[in-house]
Amino acid sequence: KLIIAKKKTGEPQEVVKALKNADPIGAYPHLNSIVAFDKQEDLLTDLFDSLLVDTPVAKYFWHYFLPEMTDEDDKKDDAGTLRKFTTEVELDVMMNMLQKYLLEDMYNYSRELGGETWNIMKELLEFEADRRTVSVTVNSFGTALNEPDRHDYERKGLYPNFGTLYPDGQTILSGYGPKPGVSDFATLGNEFKTKTLRFSGILQDEDNFVYAMRQEEAKMFAHGFSSQSHYGCFYSFYKLKLIELRNLKLIFDTISQPRDIEERRNLFKSVTFIFDE
Repeated sequence: KLIIAKKKTGEPQEVVKALKNADPIGAYPHLNSIVAFDKQEDLLTDLFDSLLVDTPVAKYFWHYFLPEMTDEDDKKDDAGTLRKFTTEVELDVMMNMLQKYLLEDMYNYSRELGGETWNIMKELLEFEADRRTVSVTVNSFGTALNEPDRHDYERKGLYPNFGTLYPDGQTILSGYGPKPGVSDFATLGNEFKTKTLRFSGILQDEDNFVYAMRQEEAKMFAHGFSSQSHYGCFYSFYKLKLIELRNLKLIFDTISQPRDIEERRNLFKSVTFIFDE
């Protein structure tokens, strides 16, 4: 919600509208005060103290903002940093970094729980980490993150610090410039290789990759119900509900918008099957 609102920060009416259209999960009463946030005058510390400090995700934002912040004696320079943050840095990069922190936190927490929960969650989260690593790489092609001087530091910094591709596979991926072929990806890690090769030409184009990973995601989370006495089933249930909502939205959009028969068939092919044998 905060990221959507920040994209609109400027006209208060646009911010309020953006907040209403955002996902209600994670909403909290004081979020609407972002309307009063002045991206030209307020500092990153002001944004954190006024909006984020009392939220469950505060530590992730703090981790992200910390390198951008300066000492209190250099507030003038800090304001310049904020302007750079709000106008030059892609907010999609910020969102990916926050999701990385959350994923790593869940991985460490599941490991602390141990037992069957760890056995189930380890597999689910490592697949998610591997998929995110490849997605970040593929989505960076044609953007500033694909520039040679940003490969190894900025793009690699978005990769989760765990998974079957960590660290060797991530090191190779971080150095890719042109779009790689399926053979390049298929050799990265035995577990990920097995998943990748289930689909013919999965990495020939981005659409095939996204669809194939969604299908594999549904199978992985369905597997979360294959055993008992663990908390991984709750995480799997939540993730499968998100897939179900995505399917319903796709079906609704397909029916409601004028399309020819062939276009509708192609869209329905993008539906992710759940508990499909």
